[in-house]
Amino acid sequence: MHLQHAWRSPCTRRLWRICVPLSLHTRFRQRHPFIIDRTASFPLPVVAFPCASTGRPTTRGCRWCSGCTVEASPSEISIRTKEYLRKLSIASQAVIVSVDYRLAPEHPCPAALDDCRSVWEWITSAPDELRSVDVTRVVIAGESAGGTLTFALAQQLHETGLPCPLAQISLYGTAVMEVTNPEYATALLSPEDCHWFWDMYVPDPADRRSVQASPGLAGDLVGLPPAFVATAEVDPTRDGTEEYARRMQESGVPVELRRYDGMMHGFATMTAVLPAAEELFHEIVAYLSGVFASPE
Repeated sequence: MHLQHAWRSPCTRRLWRICVPLSLHTRFRQRHPFIIDRTASFPLPVVAFPCASTGRPTTRGCRWCSGCTVEASPSEISIRTKEYLRKLSIASQAVIVSVDYRLAPEHPCPAALDDCRSVWEWITSAPDELRSVDVTRVVIAGESAGGTLTFALAQQLHETGLPCPLAQISLYGTAVMEVTNPEYATALLSPEDCHWFWDMYVPDPADRRSVQASPGLAGDLVGLPPAFVATAEVDPTRDGTEEYARRMQESGVPVELRRYDGMMHGFATMTAVLPAAEELFHEIVAYLSGVFASPE
């Protein structure tokens, strides 16, 4: 996997992350990321972010997708994202795996979702590469378009009867391909940007109503995994995502919905400069701790 190219696609580049539980004698105890390349049992290359050694066993797992909204400096964004995931793996005591899924416009929807599902199936098969982790206790998570993939994958796994994650975490993932808050345009994300991105990812507007592209339009939400949904006040697609979170709640899904006032789409990894981003980071860690502390 080439992280320096992780942000080359304008709309759908989201690093697919998986955090899996760590055992006392795991070989993933190193502090720096390492690469698991393509193998006979593994469909995609990934980068793993192991948690620091604590001297005690852990049973924590989570899967994460990071976000990109516009073309930007690959080195700057990837460094910030990698540091964020390294900190999260240590704070949550979970192994985080970043998966290099296919990008639009060369690979439009549902290629990214298909890759995410392939990786999920690989993980839950308890492959030898993950022999030291508890692959039965995993949380899926994502930022921006990665949050959309998180919503869509959780639905797909539930509907097909495959093993489901313990929970899902979405950071301002767009639940519906619709500009619900045009008044909140910024230099980072405007309504025009949204439409341009969607043109790249789902060229046919009719397909944007599918649950693969707009999971917030799904009908039956009963039985979905518990969810932590964070939204940014300054986000052109905010209300559509919050409406989806409320619909999950009304369907009996345990949902923690947090809106971060004054924050813009894409703020989560800016922990060095935004107190709200640091607050959200600790909220995620606390949520993961609660999920992993719950009985199976």
